[in-house]
Amino acid sequence: MAWPTTRPRSGGSRRDARGRLIGAALGVGAVAGGAMLLAIGRIAPERMRGLRAATLDLSAPVWDVARVPVQGVQDVAAGVGDYWDAIGRARRLEAELAATRREAARAALFAAENRRLKLLLHFTETDSRRIAVARVVGGSGASLVETAVIGAGAGTGVRPGQPVVTDAGLLGRVTEVGVRASRVLLVSDNESRVPVRIVRTGAPALLAGVGGGWAELRFIGSGPEAAPRAGDLLVTSGEGGLFAPDVPVARVESVHGEIARARPVASPATLGLAVVQSAWMPPPSAGAAPAAGLAAAAPAPVRMAVMVNP
Repeated sequence: MAWPTTRPRSGGSRRDARGRLIGAALGVGAVAGGAMLLAIGRIAPERMRGLRAATLDLSAPVWDVARVPVQGVQDVAAGVGDYWDAIGRARRLEAELAATRREAARAALFAAENRRLKLLLHFTETDSRRIAVARVVGGSGASLVETAVIGAGAGTGVRPGQPVVTDAGLLGRVTEVGVRASRVLLVSDNESRVPVRIVRTGAPALLAGVGGGWAELRFIGSGPEAAPRAGDLLVTSGEGGLFAPDVPVARVESVHGEIARARPVASPATLGLAVVQSAWMPPPSAGAAPAAGLAAAAPAPVRMAVMVNP
């Protein structure tokens, strides 16, 4: 009887078999070693303590070396977490800073508006010539024509020729009136003429607009002490009866020979509110006739009868 021929094992199968054999041997050895250590611990505990101490001394450097990469990984992970936490905190702080800046800007705007309103309330409380309080809604300027638009018109009693003042000083006078808006001729307009006086010297002068946001002093009072200087403040003198006296108008910026250039103190680009006033000394009404018949007629004499007794 012929036995079946066996197939030769490949190299991979032999390696697997050897691996299984070695694994089984190591398992048996580990079990035997554990049993031996247990027996030693039962029989000779002092030796077991010494063995554990020796094992501890041998394993400590190993654990110390093995701990380095683990600690490095932990440090890197902590650093990454701190980095993302820092980014989140920075973004929150930036958002809070932006919100704080917006609130600060709004507070500054409200404070400026409050100051202007207080000044205008001072006008309304002390000036019986107030016609209307209006917002400066726009302005236009060219080489010679400079005007502003205010949000008050004939509906609130505004009329052409009325002065317009702000918390800074004189803005100009009304030239055109609509129902709800009016046009104001600025102090710097080429057609503007404002009687002023120099505060430092008290000398009278005429401030004439020349356009471009500038005005010039003309017809200045005589005398060397009356000559203007850079920095002099110009206020209304009250001459002519249109503008009330002592209202700031402009400040002298430069003096070249007989030409003194001044910059108006009120500019529509930086204003919010304005007050329209009536003329300081309005002219008498046209066609007013003198009063007649003021002298009262003399009363008729009273006759008295006297009776005499006979």
